[in-house]
Formats: sequence, C-alpha cells, structure tokens
Amino acid sequence: MTNKKGFTLIETIIVFAIVIAVAAIVLVIFTQNFDAWRLEEGLTQTNSTKRVAQAMIYRELGDAGLQDDDLVGLVGLAVLDADGVEVAAGTPGTSVVFQRPQLPNVSDLPAGEEDQNDDGVVDIVDALLFFPDTLNGLLWTTPITIRLRNEDTDGDLVLDVGEDANGNGRLDRVIERVQDNQTRIIANDVITLNFTLQSIQSRLLDVAITTQRRLDGPDGTAVQDTLTFSLALVN
Repeated sequence: MTNKKGFTLIETIIVFAIVIAVAAIVLVIFTQNFDAWRLEEGLTQTNSTKRVAQAMIYRELGDAGLQDDDLVGLVGLAVLDADGVEVAAGTPGTSVVFQRPQLPNVSDLPAGEEDQNDDGVVDIVDALLFFPDTLNGLLWTTPITIRLRNEDTDGDLVLDVGEDANGNGRLDRVIERVQDNQTRIIANDVITLNFTLQSIQSRLLDVAITTQRRLDGPDGTAVQDTLTFSLALVN
C-alpha cells in the first residue's frame, strides 16, 4: 500500500503566491522595456522629421537673396509673423519669403543668339555664355515661402470639429514650401517653426523647429523635441 501525500492548503497558497509574485515582476519588466522601446521609437521618428526639415531649409535658403535689388528684380528675404506681416531683424516669425538665383533657360536666348559657342547644339552652356552673370544673381526665381501650417489649435493631437481647414480629413501639422500657387510639404508632425534674422550685417538666420508625435499604444503618450540651428545667407 502506497502512501501518497498531496499539498496542504497552506503549501498551495504559498505556491500560488510565489507564481503571482514572479508573474508581477515579469510584467513590470516587460512593461518598462516596452515603454522604453516606444519612447526610443518616437524620438527616432521625431528626430528624423527634424533632420529632413533642416536639410530642406538649408537647401532652399542657403543662397537666398538677403536685400532688395531693383536692378535685377530681387525682393530681399523677409521674415513674417502669423498674420503675414514682416517683422524686424531680431524678432522671430513663423514663415519666411525669399528668392533664389535661377539658371537661365535656352528659351531665354534671343533669336540669332542661340548657339553661343558655335558647336551646332543649343543647350544650357549657350544660355550661361549669353548670361555670364547669372550665377552672380542677375536672374532670380519667383518668391518662395516656407511656412508652418498647424491645424491643431488646442494642441491635443486630435482632429476636433472645425480644425480641418483644408477638408482633407487629417490633422495637418506641417512645414510647407509654396511657390507660384504650388504647395509641397517638407515635414510632418511639426508644432512650432520660428525664423529669426539676427541682423542684416550678420547675414545669419536662426531657425527653431519643434516636432511632436503620439506614441503607439492606448495611453496616448506623446513625445516632442526641438532642433535649433543657424544658416548663413550668402547672397
């Protein structure tokens, strides 16, 4: 006859308590690691947004004309406030309007002057030969605007009634490039954009971009970060 002895009630309670304690510890560790991963992922995405915007702004504004030149039809760079009014140097604004040097087109060549180098081919080389001062700024683009368009008026990251200004069904928080009535989005998830021209003499333009993004998950946590940099205006 075999004597089999099972767990007593107290032993069973102790085992269950240990299992529950271990499970709770594992859950805490998992939650902490998951939250850290979400935060890192969110910061990576916001940082990527800022860097893309920075690269585009450098490319667009690096050769912008700073001061008016009526001789060549240049209207100098202007920093504007939220109402579209130009602000003085040293005062931040939310958008900037400027012009860039523009390469000539073959179509700009007058009749009889097309083949400047007599090679039998009419191309950009001929246009540059006819307009030798182009790269010094004698031809300029039409005005270009870089601006912030943030529909999230209350800052809750939710598309509320009346916020969808363009009716596209999305909560737009974007940096836009506008030229000749054509609009292109440079960056998303941007909540503030500031331009500050230090002074005409310094030729330095300060830029500050703040991005904000909601993390994946049910708690609605959001991360935000700000990038500031300066660029020198060479024209």
